[in-house]
Amino acid sequence: MNVKTWAIMLLFSYLMFQIFENQAQKINEKVSFKWEKTYFRLSSEEKKQEFLYFKGAVSDKRFESLPLFTKRYIVDNFYENYEYAVENVVFEEMTSDEAQLIPEDFNNTSIKMIVKTMVESHQNYAVISFIPIIKNGNGRFSKVISCDIILRGISSREQKRDKRSYVSNSVLQYGNWYKIAVAESGLYKVTYSDMANLGIPVSGLSSDRISLFGNGGGMLPEDNSGIRADDLIENPIRIFDGGDGVFNQGDYFIFYAQGPHRWDYVNGYFTHTYNIYSDEAYYFISVDEGIGTTKRVNIVDNTGLLSNNSVNTYTYYDFIESDVKNFGETGQQWYGDAFDVQTSRDYSFSLPGGASSSVQIKVAAAGVATQSSSLSVLSGSSSLGVLYFSSVGDSYASESVQRFSYMPASGQTSLPLTLTYSKPSVSSAAFLDYIEIEAKCRLQMTSSQFSFCSPEAVGSGKVTEFSISNANNQLHVWDVTDLSQVYEI
Repeated sequence: MNVKTWAIMLLFSYLMFQIFENQAQKINEKVSFKWEKTYFRLSSEEKKQEFLYFKGAVSDKRFESLPLFTKRYIVDNFYENYEYAVENVVFEEMTSDEAQLIPEDFNNTSIKMIVKTMVESHQNYAVISFIPIIKNGNGRFSKVISCDIILRGISSREQKRDKRSYVSNSVLQYGNWYKIAVAESGLYKVTYSDMANLGIPVSGLSSDRISLFGNGGGMLPEDNSGIRADDLIENPIRIFDGGDGVFNQGDYFIFYAQGPHRWDYVNGYFTHTYNIYSDEAYYFISVDEGIGTTKRVNIVDNTGLLSNNSVNTYTYYDFIESDVKNFGETGQQWYGDAFDVQTSRDYSFSLPGGASSSVQIKVAAAGVATQSSSLSVLSGSSSLGVLYFSSVGDSYASESVQRFSYMPASGQTSLPLTLTYSKPSVSSAAFLDYIEIEAKCRLQMTSSQFSFCSPEAVGSGKVTEFSISNANNQLHVWDVTDLSQVYEI
């Protein structure tokens, strides 16, 4: 009797679980925006920064001068994905004065809403955010007056997880593995001696048994729905063994590795993501038979193609960032150099090949002061601009991110920068988050190896010929767009 009752209750519970899971929660709300006059943040009686604003707006981390709408809704589940839309939108064209406050790199032609699930006091919330401004087809900007927000959490069954395939077992399940670390992206050389020092049995080792695995650097995505590799990926290598097929003393192999930090091309700019968990990326060597496919860097012959685009410059990008200071000793936001006792610091970037156009400079920092303060940015004697910080308490920081443009002398091969903090009181201080630069440089050999790319060379129907000066017939060019399919051109 008890067994039957238990079985019935279990079946009832299972059916109820299915019913609730299939009835995903839907939210439909009309929101209005009460736009107000722009407001100013003062750094002194002479300097001020102007911002667009509507009632209840918060500052956007990427576009600090733009107002961000954010709201959270109670949901009945921790949804990994959502169906969402912004409908019945009423726009009003912005005035020329308002449009002048919009950053040059803001080009959203539609409302881009971000939805995430968070938990607070055991309650699930769907948190939405978006900038209620768009760029019209005529190049003018409009602001949202009202709109309908439609939001529906997708249940686990609706996500159709069976569409994602998984390997039956990890490649690490079998054989012996030898781990190596890299600190930055580039070509790496592993010699016979390196292999022996790792403990690899290299005596009489057949070259075709050497394989390399690794997924490159960069942090794993924080969103559960983000794309991530299911297992270690095999990377192509090129072996130099004298042609005898045996990995002897003096032989070596080379491969391209991605370092711990990564770059992404977003809205026309290269943006770095600093790995806050590791200063190195790791790769794994195997010499056991049957492990992987022993990928090699093959040659693709494009000499028969007729080019319709010629490039003799490339986009160079670099950054400076260090993790030293964390306010409140919590969270993921870290800062580096302090502007406190020492209020001015010098930095320098290389411009390999020499600059051929303006340099884009992005500076992120935070100020800690009970009064408003500022951080000025100069290159030599040229003033590039100022970062302004609002007044905050001792345990908090006011963040500021600004992008500047600077025109160096033609062919200039270095970019000096000086950051100076205007310290309003003894207890005031500022902390550098990072400096990013992006520049068009002449495409020429300046070192034994270097990376280059040209976003303008990518496009439907384009066949681009890259002209690399200061090169000789010993130069080898690898396409490293896909780490698992690196090949020589």
